[in-house]
Amino acid sequence: MGNARTLNIGVAGLIALLSTMPAGAGAGKTGLPKIRPKTAPSQAVKPALPRSPSEAYIAAGLAKLESDKYSLAIKDFSHATQSSGGGKAYQFLAYSHYQRGFAGKIPETADKADAIEALKAYSIVAALDPHLKSVSEPHRLYQRMGFCYEALGSNDKALEAYSRAFRLAPKNPLIPLYGARLRYKMGNSVKSASNLAAAFKTAQRPAAQKALAKIVATPPFAAMLRSPAHLAVLNRYDPAPGKSEPALIAMRDAVRGVDAEAARGQAMANKDGPLMSRLAVANQELKSRRFHQALSSYTEVIMLNQESGVLSRDQLAVIHGRMGAAYNGLGLADDAIVLLRRSIRDLPYNAAAHYQLALAYSVSGRFNKSLEALGEALKTAPSISDRRRYKLLAKSDSELAPVRDLPGFKKMLVAFN
Repeated sequence: MGNARTLNIGVAGLIALLSTMPAGAGAGKTGLPKIRPKTAPSQAVKPALPRSPSEAYIAAGLAKLESDKYSLAIKDFSHATQSSGGGKAYQFLAYSHYQRGFAGKIPETADKADAIEALKAYSIVAALDPHLKSVSEPHRLYQRMGFCYEALGSNDKALEAYSRAFRLAPKNPLIPLYGARLRYKMGNSVKSASNLAAAFKTAQRPAAQKALAKIVATPPFAAMLRSPAHLAVLNRYDPAPGKSEPALIAMRDAVRGVDAEAARGQAMANKDGPLMSRLAVANQELKSRRFHQALSSYTEVIMLNQESGVLSRDQLAVIHGRMGAAYNGLGLADDAIVLLRRSIRDLPYNAAAHYQLALAYSVSGRFNKSLEALGEALKTAPSISDRRRYKLLAKSDSELAPVRDLPGFKKMLVAFN
């Protein structure tokens, strides 16, 4: 599994490369309230003044946000809004709902109740501060509102939110990319391709355009590559030497993963045919280590399930776990952690997800967390043979090399003999 690294940088790195904000602008990339740096006191330190109730609730909520305890943070920030916490409290409340609701990072899998609450809170922020002077990166507020509207099926409102975001950050190429994805989903391929071209033009620099091309090849954008018009845009800004038109068609078919006519035939015989066919393709792509294609196919399965509701909560949890494994295969540990934790939340006895989470934590330097996840994998293994397999993998997978040096590693393996 040590050879699974197919990218030198993750999506976060690509987004950083695309960033055009000057150094020192804003206060991070969360879109949360600006925090002014503390200045050194000129005299002896005075006793801190007592916090107001709203400040105390906000401080408590921020501590829980640090630990990804979004539900508990939401309670604190809700109390803060009721204690005259002002726009700052509503910003944190909206952010907490957004983070909890969009664990899968795409509107199709978002929690609709959280999307509604995030929209309510963001709308209050905009009403209290029309110019968003208290928000470090105002465009992110509208970008997240766009995601929330998408999750609720209000596509026109989502497009308007993305438009506002782009007016606030006209040099950010990811915003028209979100518009391209949404227009493609709405069936407007012409405008979608136009938005995609606008995203590449906004990126300007060749290095940024190549980085953007890598993002387009990942979920949730890769489905657009079924369209020859979108492939033509991609090839225009990120040409592959020697890539002929037949090769581009082959690339499109590889992304699609299954013949369209065959899929239509299956759909006529069985209304759930497209979903189950796509799921089978996704599983085979993951098994064959075609991680980009697998992620694209799993994303389409989730979108199809939005209409049919065929898959149970447990089945969706397994799919999220496999998407996490695919992200691990691409070396995108942070993205893997989000989906694997969601999988485990919905299906706690998912040994495969626990093991993949151990790999992701180790790669991201969180070695104690990795050891804990590995213990859960061994604890929840469905059979003795599965437990033995995970123990052998734990001893050999290169991702876990630092974890094997921890004092508790050998003790844990002995405990599960």
